Amino acid sequence: MKGINGILISLSLSTAAGALDMQNVAHRGLHYDFPENTVEAIKAAYDSGATWVETDFHSTKSGLVVCIHCERVLKELSGAEKKISELTADDLQKIDLGKSGKFDRPYRIPLMADVLKLVPKRGVLQAEIKGYSATYAEDFRNGVRSAGLSPSNILVSSFDMKAIKDFKAKCPEFDTMWLVPASKYDLDSLISQAKKLGVKYIAVGGRGFKGLDTSFADGIRAAGFKFRVWGVNDFDSLKKAAELGATGFTTNRYTEMFKLAEPLKGVKILR
Repeated sequence: MKGINGILISLSLSTAAGALDMQNVAHRGLHYDFPENTVEAIKAAYDSGATWVETDFHSTKSGLVVCIHCERVLKELSGAEKKISELTADDLQKIDLGKSGKFDRPYRIPLMADVLKLVPKRGVLQAEIKGYSATYAEDFRNGVRSAGLSPSNILVSSFDMKAIKDFKAKCPEFDTMWLVPASKYDLDSLISQAKKLGVKYIAVGGRGFKGLDTSFADGIRAAGFKFRVWGVNDFDSLKKAAELGATGFTTNRYTEMFKLAEPLKGVKILR
């Protein structure tokens, strides 16, 4: 494992000035005191000074766009066993995301419109497409406009290649980011696919992330993409992100990252 000196050497290769600014992105809001992806968790992140917050959006068969990660999280937080695609407006009024025992009052699944209203003028919402539909792109664009936001307030991300390609074709004004499991692609095929998708950012993470070397990240940057990582929740993964020269990362431990980064001289964690 590389020590701090090794990291600084790598950073000097990855950044011209030998220093690195890394954007700290609050994954699903601040969910220490609130259920993840709720209005309360997202608002708490922005109120704490976060510039970037990550959320997850699904289209439903009833025409809603809702903010929640997946069925597993829905069941863990509320006990409800229901497909997200089948959620109705009535469900949003009844399902309590605070039922897990950690929370002392009801919390509701928010609509996309509820979340977009929380984004401050200086803020950015990293909006991950989870459940896509033919109307998703237009619904999203209309929601951004109704909230008084501009495309600069939004970065749309997804693991779903078809969804992100279709979204970019319909809404070219928004920057997009492809989320990639680190072990899934070699560099050449990754870059080839990313060019077809028309994304601005590539973010890697998951299994295999810590085994990447700087040449992988440098290759992504050399191809004209911005490089980020996801799933940074401890010092080792933060150190690896810095070694790779990532300019941003998502984390479940937003407030703790600033302290964790202190040993990484030459690295500045941005709010």
